[in-house]
Amino acid sequence: MEHLTTSQLGAALDHVRAAPASVGTLEMIACRPAVDQRRVLDSAILDLEAGLVGDQLYLDLDLSVADLPAGSRALLATCSGARPAGS
Repeated sequence: MEHLTTSQLGAALDHVRAAPASVGTLEMIACRPAVDQRRVLDSAILDLEAGLVGDQLYLDLDLSVADLPAGSRALLATCSGARPAGS
């Protein structure tokens, strides 16, 4: 599987945003069972609280002074369009 660069992903963003929101075809489901691993699934369970069951969301944040100087603030938020668990 070829991984796209940030520039390639950014160039396709308008195309993705223009996609229909109410209809479409799901062509692939992939999860991240561990760091640096991907697994393509035939089927999956999507849970309102846990998300994709079996997927591990990892945040790689460099806390060094060079990348996050003293006094810096970090904001963690949900993805656009995501609903809070249980809603």
